Amino acid sequence: MNQNEQIARTIFSQISMSTKMACGIRKAVITDNGLMFQVGSGNPMKKIIVKLNSLDYYDVEMGKITRKGGLVWKIMETAENVDCFSLSEVIYHMVNK
Repeated sequence: MNQNEQIARTIFSQISMSTKMACGIRKAVITDNGLMFQVGSGNPMKKIIVKLNSLDYYDVEMGKITRKGGLVWKIMETAENVDCFSLSEVIYHMVNK
């Protein structure tokens, strides 16, 4: 198991099952130092990226891909330096605003 896979598995395990179900988390993909997954059921589909930063905290970003001028990542909300105990709550509140 490489480092990115290990980080992604750790992040996924630190998100509570109730948050995964309430937010409709699916289609998780391993990224550099993190994890990206789809949430909700709207159109366009929202995605969340959780990355491990240099301080051993998480940076969480919610956005969507728009087609205006090509495929563009539009950031809707961010949270920086989130600890593992707050990760589920931050994700839940981003999705359910």
